[in-house]
Amino acid sequence: MAIGRQFWHWPPVDSSRGTNIETKRYEPEDLAFSADNRHLFALVGGKIVVYGLPGGLYRTKLKGHTGRITAMALTPDGSRLWTASRDATVKCWDTHALTLDRTYTFQTGGLDCLAVSPDGNVAAVGSGQKETITLWDLG
Repeated sequence: MAIGRQFWHWPPVDSSRGTNIETKRYEPEDLAFSADNRHLFALVGGKIVVYGLPGGLYRTKLKGHTGRITAMALTPDGSRLWTASRDATVKCWDTHALTLDRTYTFQTGGLDCLAVSPDGNVAAVGSGQKETITLWDLG
């Protein structure tokens, strides 16, 4: 749960309010848990920041995009995190190893939104710059 610029993870480690995760000066834009609940991914300031759970300690940033990250989506099984960016790429990250798995490049200009289908077989990305929505098979 996000409250202002602080995160509280659920379930709490103890009976208090939970673990407070500071995001410095940025407001969180989106959040996602890894399948094993070991990591919390936060879209903060156009970057993906990874926190370790249950303690909420900063682990790393997922690096690879050259532009601002605008959207993220998890596969239904939580094993992959997809990110879309103003650099016109979509990247797939392994949520356990925290490594880049693959990259797709689009000719649509900067990307604004991203979705993965409930069965995990199809992804969609939208570009307001080109007024397009592109779907592709993840298989």
